[in-house]
Amino acid sequence: MAAASEEEEVTKAQALDGFIEQLYEKRASERESGLASIARQLRLHYSLEEIQDKWETIADLSLKSIKRGGVVEARNAAQLLSLISLTLGRSQRVVTTMFAGLSSYFDEAKRSADLHEGGKEQGVTAGEVVRALGRFCFFSSEIPEDRIRCM
Repeated sequence: MAAASEEEEVTKAQALDGFIEQLYEKRASERESGLASIARQLRLHYSLEEIQDKWETIADLSLKSIKRGGVVEARNAAQLLSLISLTLGRSQRVVTTMFAGLSSYFDEAKRSADLHEGGKEQGVTAGEVVRALGRFCFFSSEIPEDRIRCM
């Protein structure tokens, strides 16, 4: 029984590594698929221990997907970042890494909106980032008053 459990853990780790590799691809559809797959697995199977050593890589690649990708890729990346923040909870490294990246993108999107650049696609992406920032703020807040401010 223990051997089957170890085998399952190795398979999950290999699958996660494969999904992460997809995030390096040039084709947007491959990155979209990788982001969606990691999010799906995080919702269904992975726990903190399984992403502990890889979350920074995933977060960095997700932030890059938000900046360079289309609507679907950015939405998948923002949703994945939300799930990571939920899984990791309150951690200063998480706050430093993810909040700074999401805030930076949001500031860029806001400037573009102020200049009427980017169109509908930019607006949809900015909306996903705002939702991810809200979730991130909520999950990483320590006191109830901070959580209320996030909503």
